Amino acid sequence: MVCSLSVDQVVYCRLIVIFRYAKNLVSAKNFGIRKGIISGAGMGFFFFVIFGSYALAFWYGGKLVREENYSAGRMLIVSLILIETKTTQCRKVV
Repeated sequence: MVCSLSVDQVVYCRLIVIFRYAKNLVSAKNFGIRKGIISGAGMGFFFFVIFGSYALAFWYGGKLVREENYSAGRMLIVSLILIETKTTQCRKVV
């Protein structure tokens, strides 16, 4: 009888520790979710700027080929230089 009483007390103490640990897990989970949202939004904005600049370069290059009689080869060279420059800058930032 004495042994079963002590086992019950140990199980009860373990339950108390588990519930205290679970409270800490909830706050850690909420912090992780917040951190993930902020990190994802920052990366999304970062890639939006990069790919937006690519789109702007190709759009403006196409406009120059159509209206200003630039050669397509010259526009492609400038666009590839822009892409290489942006890629190099991204490597330095990350």
